[in-house]
Amino acid sequence: MPVRAGAFPQITCSSAQKSRETDSYSTLSVSVLLYSGWMFYVRGHTSITQLLAVFLAVFAVCLYEWKCTVLIRKRYRVLMLTFAMHVFFSLIRTFRGHAIALKVHLTKQTLEQVQQLLSKPAPEINSFIGINPVSSTAFNLWYSSADPGVYGPVRQAAELSWYKYHNVCVTGDDHIRYRAKDFNRFTGMLKRLSLSKVTAPYRSSPFTLHEVGNSSVYILRGQTIIVQCWRANGGTNPAHFMFAFGKLYALLNDGLEHYAIDSVVFFQCGKHYLHATNRSGFFWSIWHIVYLSGASRGWFSNSTRFYFSSSLDIMFCMSDALMDHSTGLSFGNNSGMTVKAWKTDLMQFFHSNNDSKILSNLLPTLVKHTSTGRVTQIHGKHADCLRMAIFLRQEGKRRAFANLNEVIKLMEEYTCRPVEFFNISSTSTGVEAIQTMNDFDVLVTPHGSHLTNGIFILTRDGVIKKPSIIEVVATCYNEDFLKNLRTFANYRITAGHDVQDARLQNLLIACEQRKNCEQNDVCNNTILSQAKGSDLLVNITILRHALEEAVAIQKN
Repeated sequence: MPVRAGAFPQITCSSAQKSRETDSYSTLSVSVLLYSGWMFYVRGHTSITQLLAVFLAVFAVCLYEWKCTVLIRKRYRVLMLTFAMHVFFSLIRTFRGHAIALKVHLTKQTLEQVQQLLSKPAPEINSFIGINPVSSTAFNLWYSSADPGVYGPVRQAAELSWYKYHNVCVTGDDHIRYRAKDFNRFTGMLKRLSLSKVTAPYRSSPFTLHEVGNSSVYILRGQTIIVQCWRANGGTNPAHFMFAFGKLYALLNDGLEHYAIDSVVFFQCGKHYLHATNRSGFFWSIWHIVYLSGASRGWFSNSTRFYFSSSLDIMFCMSDALMDHSTGLSFGNNSGMTVKAWKTDLMQFFHSNNDSKILSNLLPTLVKHTSTGRVTQIHGKHADCLRMAIFLRQEGKRRAFANLNEVIKLMEEYTCRPVEFFNISSTSTGVEAIQTMNDFDVLVTPHGSHLTNGIFILTRDGVIKKPSIIEVVATCYNEDFLKNLRTFANYRITAGHDVQDARLQNLLIACEQRKNCEQNDVCNNTILSQAKGSDLLVNITILRHALEEAVAIQKN
């Protein structure tokens, strides 16, 4: 029969043929899809020759076996669609393969860079190599064009809330500085974010060009983090050091996506913290752990710079800066996530700096299960030989126990071993501090920043029992160390011990009427500061009660 040019031949088919053809059409289409899927997903590759062979074979079967072309147009369209889909998925696989290869290459490069960072010691802070203060002309230009702002919180995790500040400056004073002509606009932003009454030195204030004077000004581009040591410009208080470095550690380990950081400014942190001649001490050990944590998680690179902002003569101005406004704790807000990460990194640090045999000798109070119940074993000795220790301060205000012999005699009632005396000073190495803080079961100690070393206690739930720490004070000054160390030790503050100054002792009677550690009109900062620095006559009855409780915890 004649066929019109460009048209498919029309053949009349019986109902049976149409039914059989429809079934064959469905079967063959599904077969093509299944075969294509098998080649693509199972074999992992495909070839154009294979695709053409499959398509032509199916098309030939349709023409030869049934010799019916009523549905050829439908078959043609569906089969071509199947063919096109297969080619499309093949291209996706090819591109995906290239993307994976590129990602692997970049990941390998990143890992190599991280390994290079991890193989180096933590960098110097305030190394100004390659960076110079801007000229007065350049700073005037920046000042005229840098519109300040504050937004957020832009990041909330690990119980911290980070806000982003634009075009602000810091020196060693008590404020975050912004351009004076933006006073109304900037204070309006602070008020809307409930930041207008944050505690100094996080409080913001305006400044003029005239106030800058002869200060050296550094403009930090890119992303900056600001953490602060709470007015420790010239000191070396370890508790204040942790305000900044511990909060930075909390940010680095908050579980969210990391940022690529260009600069970190340690606001109101004195340069004496990381003196170049004492690279094995507390401060360098902490900085080493924090830095490695940031480098391994992608926050820090070879180009990241670190600065102490403690001088009134040096100003850092930042285009973009992250800042959280909380204060007073060793790891930001001491979230469980942060402390868990710290214990892991601390154990790795100790392993990398010591022989494993030394570590095994430091594991205190291992728990052994017996048929008669739980019995605490200490290096093979019974729990009656608990390791009892007293911390004796040698630096700063000593806060000595005036009746030390009575305290020793009392503690000897609870052990068959001699009572030991501990001290950690600014000359102690980080490893020595770790060894000391893991060599007791019950520690009696005065209040003081030496307790910051408690973050070196290597406790692991179910493996190493937490030791007990008893802080002995005339009256409660604050609960900072209780909050900082309760995840590391069974911590208790015992108040009601006497100072030897009769006048001060009479004033402290009112302080003991408080229901918490907060200051008030009759128990003000002056009274508390005097009491905090005084030697103590330990109340043996109060201490006995605390010891009995601590020993019971260690024996259970």
